[in-house]
Amino acid sequence: MRNFTPTGELKVRTGNTGAGSGSTEIGTVLAAGVITPLVADPEGVAELQALSAAEDLDGLALSQAPADGVPLVLESGADVLIPPRVLAFTSVADLSGIEFEISGLDSMGMQQIEQLAGPAGAPEDADGIAQDQAPAASTPLVLEAVAATLDPPRALTFTSATDLSGVTFEIVGLDENGDPQTVPAFTGPDNDTLATSELWSEVSGITPDSTDAGTLSVGWPDTAAMVLSTVPYASVIDVTPDGTDAGTLEVGWRASDVAFALTLINPGALGSPRRITLSSTDNLAAVQFQLVGTDEDGEPLNETIDGPDNGTVTSAGLFSEINIIQPLELVVGSISAGWPDELYRMFEAQAPASISHLYLRNTVAQTQEIDLRLWTGSIEVAWRHFELEEDESASVLMGEPPLPIPQGAQIRVAATDPGAVSFTLHGIEGEG
Repeated sequence: MRNFTPTGELKVRTGNTGAGSGSTEIGTVLAAGVITPLVADPEGVAELQALSAAEDLDGLALSQAPADGVPLVLESGADVLIPPRVLAFTSVADLSGIEFEISGLDSMGMQQIEQLAGPAGAPEDADGIAQDQAPAASTPLVLEAVAATLDPPRALTFTSATDLSGVTFEIVGLDENGDPQTVPAFTGPDNDTLATSELWSEVSGITPDSTDAGTLSVGWPDTAAMVLSTVPYASVIDVTPDGTDAGTLEVGWRASDVAFALTLINPGALGSPRRITLSSTDNLAAVQFQLVGTDEDGEPLNETIDGPDNGTVTSAGLFSEINIIQPLELVVGSISAGWPDELYRMFEAQAPASISHLYLRNTVAQTQEIDLRLWTGSIEVAWRHFELEEDESASVLMGEPPLPIPQGAQIRVAATDPGAVSFTLHGIEGEG
């Protein structure tokens, strides 16, 4: 029978066990090596990273004119975009006749080459909708043909060198979404230019409510157009136009609208099974994270845990591989992924075993404190504790009866310095 000391240390009955003494043969070597407990690393799996990107329309390339075959000058950091993001190309100029080749890596780290037609912006045109004409009560202004299709949608400008503030104009058309839109009484300008707050994709009528000898023109201000990449990029290597234009454009990104998986340092094998930690100084408790990998037996493991709230959360399962850490919804904040302190697994019984002797030796100059523990699936108990000085060794169970452990049980170890203490474990497994 085994029992425990008042301090919780497991002890094994010594003395005679029937005929003969309590000593046993050492048996075969069941395990040998150095004790290397896993030291916590909160960023060992994924470095601290933002979970969403705020809009930055020139974050990738500042305003510059395209030149045929010459890659745009990219900003520092373009090769590492965390989280991945859809690229936005913005210009007031009409660059729709130029294609831009984007070369980079997508959110899964796969090489991508994408051809994207440039944006078709609309430079300022003060009389692009209605050229210089005097308002006549209830008589619609004569509109230019372009008024029927305004792409990109744009504000309207009313310009006059005289005082037309006593005249109001009814504007009828479609808004930026293609829905009907009417401004019933837009006040005319007074020797200046006024712009609508509304955007228009079509203007079908502009009608003054009174007559005036002064004239005005209707047009639009500089209006930028934007085109978006079809691929979210985690890295952009270069962006190369196939044409030249005097107009300029900038390249960046819109604010994130989907949640991407964390960028992992080395997706896959972790070296030894371990729990996964998520750490953040933000409150991410309302967001769940899906951890995808394999367990310590190489079987698929999929676990969902709540995010941390200015702290750390830890998975229940032990992962031998971690392939994906996916937030299940978009959130603003930053997070890192790693692992906690884990005891070293000296031995795991694949069948019922009998441990006859454990030899320990400190191989470094610093004193090492060693805790031996036995784990049986649901219970972990302290077994032995040692402090070994330089080159000091210790023998466990020498002269004592063997320690029987059931299949699946483990001997776990914590030591001061990983790799400092060597060990040899003897016994019999799967016999008797």
